[in-house]
Amino acid sequence: MRSWPTGTGPTCARFLQQWRGYGRGRAHLVARYQALGLLPGESWQDVVKTSLWLAVHAVDCVRGRARRATYLRILAHVAGQVEGSRESGVLHIRRGGPPPGTVSSPPGTAGDVVRATSG
Repeated sequence: MRSWPTGTGPTCARFLQQWRGYGRGRAHLVARYQALGLLPGESWQDVVKTSLWLAVHAVDCVRGRARRATYLRILAHVAGQVEGSRESGVLHIRRGGPPPGTVSSPPGTAGDVVRATSG
């Protein structure tokens, strides 16, 4: 078992702060991709769906440590997205992965298309 020096070990607050930073960064990154025309703009539907999911799953906080940690991580990530969206001037608040129709594989792999086109 690893022992951490006093005051430097992983804590819940540091964990949540890290995920909030990930959310802020994700919103800034989405803003850059949208400015380049590589991602479509998002709608308020994503915000509503995410808010409803958070409200419905708030009960996970009393359903055990693992569910509480997962819920709080997602909540911190979404809070970071709200901050990042406000800072970068875009709307990016979603709980899940990339929007439908986008490819999330690394460049140079099969499916090296940024956005699928509708026929």
